[in-house]
Amino acid sequence: MTHEELEALLAQSQQALEQANSTIQLMEGIKFWQLRKLWFKFKYKIGLASPNSPPKPFSETENESFSMSSIPSIPQSDDINYQRWLNKNYPNTATLKAMAQVVEILPYKPVISLIVPIFNTSDRFLREVIESLLKQVYPYWELCTIDDASPDGTAKRILEEYSARDPRIKTVFGTESSHISRCSNTALEIADGEYVALLNQDDLLTPDALYEVALLLNKHPEAGMIYSDEDKIDQIGRLSMPLFKPSWSPHLAISLAYFGHFVCYQRDLVVRSGGFREGIEVAQDYDLSLRVAQFTSHNSIYHIPKVLYHCRVHEESTVRKAISRLCVDSTGLLVINNYLKLRYPSFSLGAVHSEHLFTYRLKFDLPSDLLISIIIPTKDKVELLQPCIQSILEYSSWKNFEIVILNNNSQESTTYDFFEKVQQQDSRVLVVNASIPFNWSKLNNLGADRSSGEVLIFLNNDTKVISPDWIQNLSGYALLPDVGTVGGLLLYEDGTIQHSGVVVGMNSWADHVFKSLPLSHDHSPFISPVLTRNVLAVTGACLAIERRKLRDLGGFDEEFIICGSDVEIGIRAHRNGLFNVMCAEARLYHLESKTRSSYIPEQDFIQSSLKYAPFRLDATDPFYNPNLSLTSTKPSVRSE
Repeated sequence: MTHEELEALLAQSQQALEQANSTIQLMEGIKFWQLRKLWFKFKYKIGLASPNSPPKPFSETENESFSMSSIPSIPQSDDINYQRWLNKNYPNTATLKAMAQVVEILPYKPVISLIVPIFNTSDRFLREVIESLLKQVYPYWELCTIDDASPDGTAKRILEEYSARDPRIKTVFGTESSHISRCSNTALEIADGEYVALLNQDDLLTPDALYEVALLLNKHPEAGMIYSDEDKIDQIGRLSMPLFKPSWSPHLAISLAYFGHFVCYQRDLVVRSGGFREGIEVAQDYDLSLRVAQFTSHNSIYHIPKVLYHCRVHEESTVRKAISRLCVDSTGLLVINNYLKLRYPSFSLGAVHSEHLFTYRLKFDLPSDLLISIIIPTKDKVELLQPCIQSILEYSSWKNFEIVILNNNSQESTTYDFFEKVQQQDSRVLVVNASIPFNWSKLNNLGADRSSGEVLIFLNNDTKVISPDWIQNLSGYALLPDVGTVGGLLLYEDGTIQHSGVVVGMNSWADHVFKSLPLSHDHSPFISPVLTRNVLAVTGACLAIERRKLRDLGGFDEEFIICGSDVEIGIRAHRNGLFNVMCAEARLYHLESKTRSSYIPEQDFIQSSLKYAPFRLDATDPFYNPNLSLTSTKPSVRSE
């Protein structure tokens, strides 16, 4: 190592340590943290906890096990962009040494119990998962393993070897197979940590994994559930397929078990939620995550936007077994339907299989007397408006709707001929004259006032229906008590994606992620565009909202003239504790504003600058990921 490189490493270490000290000083001044410390003093007085360091056998000297010789080299990947990301973000010697120093001054050092059921794993894989724990820069952990009567004796031999070397490794050996849920509950019984984390028997933790969890717990002692990003590791140790996840997204969690394998929970929450349920063994971790999420506030669920574990891909893993895949898929559906009963007990809805394995969708049973209002502003352009209206009338399977056409200063006689004809042909169509200068927000607020439906769908006149149940899907989500705005999956005429959610801050303002990409479930470093998920905002070209919520939010912001108020109302809904949804099952074609020019007035830029904050410049859109580039609508790893 050159002198310049050494100086750079030392500077990096010092900077990391100074930042950590500043964070800790800030934390100690937080009222919540001070109350938490008083609570622990009370626990000590009544004998529920030791007043010294974490419970035995944990001691301050155990961090000596973290040494220069245990520091792993930066892993390799065949993905050039991901390799650049690894080179920049994977913990190196300097950062790990700085982390070790930070651990010494953390005011709160919780013991984290790793729950790892074992059955018939290979010698190599089991050793590697244990070694990944021994290399943790944060030493206050314990490994709670249950060998579920593995027949070949390999696991028993290795676990006895390691438990003799390190008292943090606790093992129970089953005499007969009891399956993973019961094993996990047994491991939970022997766990002494205030927090428990789940890990598969062949996955690997990064050396900073538990440090990052402990650091978050010091910043947010109220955390009840923590998850991270992940990637895949092959049999020769090469990394691939990173998955950079969004913050807590309850409706994405219905579509897909996106939390992954490494999830940390407050132990009391796991116990209160009933632990691991038997009878759903192949999806027991999915089931637990949803039940714990329901037992805690959504503000207590934290995402660490860092790759903290490697999910192993090999021929014997579950992801390669077709029979197991089908079993997991079916059991996952059972898990979601149980979760829906907890989250929405008064709603008539259920989950069904989606078009891809391990993915699911909601099916709503809406009351037949529910009136939906579809509001469409227009100025002439009958060649677009007519097929739009026709597609709604002919293809929509939901029939109890009204269409309110807002006539915004149309001039052509053919337009008025169409207005007269369509109202005569179908009594559900109403034309309302809106003789005001064009203002998207003002027009749609007017349309809301002139309509009668419980759910309002604001629609561009250059759209066409694809999925017959689009109204049920948009309206079903809009009526859920925790949902604000709902958008559809919109396609260009060539079948590529026009809208699959808005990312605020993308391309300096806000843009449509996945725009112009094929409609595909293929892997990307982000969530699939064909899955319903939570977003910060959706396009106003197809935006549904419950009338009551629109009223409570104050309607669309009329300070915007042409564009931006659709994003702003999504941000406003988010600030009011609601989740916005991109519903992938509601599909329409969108010709993207062919009825007006691309001109955007200066006023809209000014309003966007003010009202997109802080997500445009100072904070990452919580439903995207800071490890993904904001300069491309195609999700790509941020390597700069």
